[in-house]
Amino acid sequence: MRPDLSTFHDLLRSVTVCALLVLAACGSDTIESNPPAVPEPSSSSSSSTLPEQVSASTGLAGAETATTPGTVTTEKDPTNPVDGYEPLFHPGPCPFEIPPGTDPRCGRLTVPEDRDDPTGRLIELAVAIFPANSEEKYPPVVYLEGGPGGDALDTLSFSYHARFGFLDQERTVIVFDQRGVGHSTPSLACPDLLDLTYDLLDEDLPIEEYTARGLAVVNRCKEGWLPEGVDLSRYNSAESAADVAELRVALGHEEWDLYGVSYGTRLALTVMRDHPEGIRSVILDATYPPEVDGVAMILPGAHRSFSELFEACASDTKCSSTYGDLESLLFSTVDRLDADPAEIWVVDFRTLEGYPALLSGEMLLDLVYQGLYSDLIIPVLPQLVADVSQGEYFKAQALLSLILTNQAYFSVGQFLSVQCHEEVPFSDPALVSARAAEYSRLAPLIAGALVQSEAAFRFCREWGAGAADPIENQLVESNIPTLVLAGRFDPITPPEFGQRVARNLGNSWYVEFPTLGHGVASSDWCTRSITLAFLDDPSTRPDNSCVSDMSGIVFSTFEPIPEIDLVPAQVGPYLVPVPEGWVGEGGFYERGWVGDLTSFLVIPGPSGLGETILSAVTRTWSGITIEESGVLEIGDRIWRRLSAEAGSVSLDAALHDGDTGSIVVLLASDQREREHLLETVVLPALESLSSAGP
Repeated sequence: MRPDLSTFHDLLRSVTVCALLVLAACGSDTIESNPPAVPEPSSSSSSSTLPEQVSASTGLAGAETATTPGTVTTEKDPTNPVDGYEPLFHPGPCPFEIPPGTDPRCGRLTVPEDRDDPTGRLIELAVAIFPANSEEKYPPVVYLEGGPGGDALDTLSFSYHARFGFLDQERTVIVFDQRGVGHSTPSLACPDLLDLTYDLLDEDLPIEEYTARGLAVVNRCKEGWLPEGVDLSRYNSAESAADVAELRVALGHEEWDLYGVSYGTRLALTVMRDHPEGIRSVILDATYPPEVDGVAMILPGAHRSFSELFEACASDTKCSSTYGDLESLLFSTVDRLDADPAEIWVVDFRTLEGYPALLSGEMLLDLVYQGLYSDLIIPVLPQLVADVSQGEYFKAQALLSLILTNQAYFSVGQFLSVQCHEEVPFSDPALVSARAAEYSRLAPLIAGALVQSEAAFRFCREWGAGAADPIENQLVESNIPTLVLAGRFDPITPPEFGQRVARNLGNSWYVEFPTLGHGVASSDWCTRSITLAFLDDPSTRPDNSCVSDMSGIVFSTFEPIPEIDLVPAQVGPYLVPVPEGWVGEGGFYERGWVGDLTSFLVIPGPSGLGETILSAVTRTWSGITIEESGVLEIGDRIWRRLSAEAGSVSLDAALHDGDTGSIVVLLASDQREREHLLETVVLPALESLSSAGP
């Protein structure tokens, strides 16, 4: 199982993507504007120290009295998953950026790391509870994040409303970081691995060297965890399932609904098997069954998903006439880039740093693969491939930047431990090798991967996660009401997995969506209505008639941009003409097309602000040559013009510094549209600003 991209999907769906030059401006401490918030990086602390206990005054269920962490009971509670141990929840501050318009209550669940020794080392899970917005008519929903290893809490600032906003009107939503993940302690994140990824983006190295350097970083992270007392054999689905059961007890809920996505469905199935008490219903979205071979299935799943994309394009008149044989176009471009990688530029949206990169054929293949996760990106993939084949990298840069940002919300230690504990021991090395030979064109997708390739068997022998009981490789049977959801294009958990699980659950309903990818429950009104209908009444098959009304994929093509109508917008003391229909306010506007970095920014400020922004640009985008491109005299103002190129993105700035203040106008655009946007968007803004006070 590869780490899933549910966070990447939320970034696409929920976050305003700053354009390259705009990001540099957003990073200046002295600029007063209202750019969209960029998610902070997740905690990488590996400390196992428990926080100080706080008074339980927040009204959390099951937390009315402060309790000493680690209390051992002498009598067996029949609802308690662990003999002799009382699960404890202690309220505390929320360790993440609160989503706008919400008021969560947070805290930490104390559990044993090793339930065979409940009086031994304790660990903590970070938990957030979002109360219902109106009357609470139904039991809570607890969300189980994917991965394994995906951060749940740090992504809430930009994913909550898209993912859970349709659920919290009449029910409480509970989100937590699983053991070893995010703000839970210890955290098995390895931020140095992402740093290495950025450092090597512009290196054309043999795969063996990439792998060796990555392995060295992972082992250094491991060497940091072990002295803390971390037992890697205890970070797996069975232990996490007991955590989920204990959380319900600690919060005082008689029953609740489970909602799992991707690996979260594997965890949900494990809870259903081991701790069915108190589960009212279950949603399995992008199902990952325990009995499948999580190593050998990756390439067949990828092949199926790529084939669905090629078929969808071939059967669509506009797509096929525009791009021809998409499969041939993709692989011919992959071959060319492997022989001669293209120079591009990417951005880390958390730190605002820009990085030169080489776009290889292997990287293009992975961009398409990961794009198949998202219904927002699937319609753009043929155009992305065609653009790259013609030397245009605007969309590829945007997608790669988002994918790299996604990797920051991920705890690699938990991912490796789960896979080494309960997947690799039940896989077949001969089958993995055979799959790589059978799907040789897609084999680069797993080349050098520690636990998704033939290297997994050697790596896991040294990792220390141990081998799971054989039950972790067996199908789960249950009569708990279950809704199983699948997307046609899902590259990692194909619809077949959901169908397989639904057949073995005695009280389940299976729904497949013909235009969607990985993780579908919150995608649109149809998926949300089916999900809500099931949660309202799990005993009744939800009405899924809206699925038949889903239109086919509308593939995008590059066409000359339409005429732009300008409308006045208030930016500080000025009324500035901005493109009608572009998304934003307060001086920041983006066109809002998927895979599009086209953005327009106007920042008024005190004298000297233009130089400050220029300094921020040159500091943040070290490696990009920023050139003086002339001076414009418009009205009573003189504008200093600067320009730069970052791969296929054009960057343009106009700076005015005067005695009464300064104004900065910034544009990031596709090079093919640059002149048009300068004339139709930037020039009218400069003319308007030059004729206005102060």
